[in-house]
Amino acid sequence: MKSVNKAALAQFFALMQRLPVIDRTGLSSYYDFPVDFGQEETGRESAPSVFTVAADLGLDELESRKIPLDVAVIGAGNKISSEN
Repeated sequence: MKSVNKAALAQFFALMQRLPVIDRTGLSSYYDFPVDFGQEETGRESAPSVFTVAADLGLDELESRKIPLDVAVIGAGNKISSEN
């Protein structure tokens, strides 16, 4: 991953975990991260966990915790006719 800021890395981790990930580093610079997820190169049977990837990148303080989080919820939906 080339020229990535910590906020984008947090979004990437969120996709991996299917959970929100919040960047609280306060760092705004861009970094190059040597990340390889290919099974052929690693010999792993499955992709590494986000915690393993974070540790490999030197991000030692990645932790799972519960915090209050505002979210948007869609409560109902109506099918819209697609008549021409």
